[in-house]
Amino acid sequence: MIVSGAKGSNVNVSQISCLLGQQELEGRRVPVIVSGKTLPSFQPFDTSARAGGYIAGRFLTGIKPQEYFFHCMAGREGLIDTAVKTSRSGYLQRCLVKHLEGLRVQYDNTVRDSDGSVIQFLYGEDSLDVQKQKTLNQFGFWAKNCYAAVNKLKLQMVVSSPYIIANEAKKCMKKSVKKPSKYDTSLSKYSPSRYIGSTSDAFYKKLTEYVERIRIISLLKRIRMVMALMNLKYMSAVIEPGESVGLLAAESIGEPSTQMTLNTFHFTSFGAKNVTLGIPRLLEIIMTASDHIQTSMMTLPLKDNVSDSMSKRICCQLSNTEEYEVSTKVIEKRILLRFIKGMKKAIQKVLKASVKGIAEEREEADAIIGVELGSFENGEIRNGEIDYLDNPSSRIVMGQPVHNGTGSFDVLLPINS
Repeated sequence: MIVSGAKGSNVNVSQISCLLGQQELEGRRVPVIVSGKTLPSFQPFDTSARAGGYIAGRFLTGIKPQEYFFHCMAGREGLIDTAVKTSRSGYLQRCLVKHLEGLRVQYDNTVRDSDGSVIQFLYGEDSLDVQKQKTLNQFGFWAKNCYAAVNKLKLQMVVSSPYIIANEAKKCMKKSVKKPSKYDTSLSKYSPSRYIGSTSDAFYKKLTEYVERIRIISLLKRIRMVMALMNLKYMSAVIEPGESVGLLAAESIGEPSTQMTLNTFHFTSFGAKNVTLGIPRLLEIIMTASDHIQTSMMTLPLKDNVSDSMSKRICCQLSNTEEYEVSTKVIEKRILLRFIKGMKKAIQKVLKASVKGIAEEREEADAIIGVELGSFENGEIRNGEIDYLDNPSSRIVMGQPVHNGTGSFDVLLPINS
């Protein structure tokens, strides 16, 4: 059923037969509650993969209750996300349709607005209809069936004439293919709907490469027939004047945006925190159009001799990596006391401190914390003494259970008695 394309995907097969994998909530693992647990059935501060939402079971043999709960959490997020994003994507598609409904292809192959202003000199930069260009790159098929195609379409006179292809366009294409930065393309001078043989540079390059490969085993007459036939097929694939390409573009963007299931994703190995994707990114491009985007990204093509490790090294050099992201435990015990406006300030240079029995806390470097240091606290900080949690307020701050009462059962009596 999946191979035929009727229903299902490879993800469904893997979840049924293999495992469900890691469950995500807002692009992260299952969060920890105040008690340090993801679910009451786990130990506090359990670092195992199963406690973090990893499901090793499969639907075929069943999953455990804790795994079922995690899976329901992820499914609930998907339902809410689907319900919220439907209205946004519908409004986005409506805005696109209303703004692009006036764009049409004119008889000079330009795309113009309702007031006649030129939006694009050639539709898609090659003036081809997407539905008609599927068979243009199948040179081998047309070479084998060139005689049948010519006889069926009655193109003997057109194909056999050596002057049917515009020589000026052919010379222009040769120049632009050899030196694309120096010469303009032939489509900029010769319209493909008027001049047979005026094609895009990419199509001309692929066609000439294929002809060079079959030149040894084919006759010159057949090669000429194949080239003429392909040029005619290119001319017949040119989009028709009057086509509402603006509506096609709006619907082509609106349909995939409705099917999107991804809003934001958190890249753990990426230094830019959250990456804006999906419908919020589309709204940022089309609706907001701000100069400063939320997540600045850049796609750079790599050369052939660049390895994956070298590209990762370059990415690490370009991205801003904080020290606490790569350090496990760095404690700086030196405390610099400053008197600022008559108050005692402590600048604690603690990048990442780990406290016994408590989850690791991240603090910004050189954070100025306003505290009043007495002799007792000062000695503890300087000498690294242990501060026991002997009062209810400190236990509440640290998330530990508080004993009933004060914990002191001594009887206070006067001295004279």
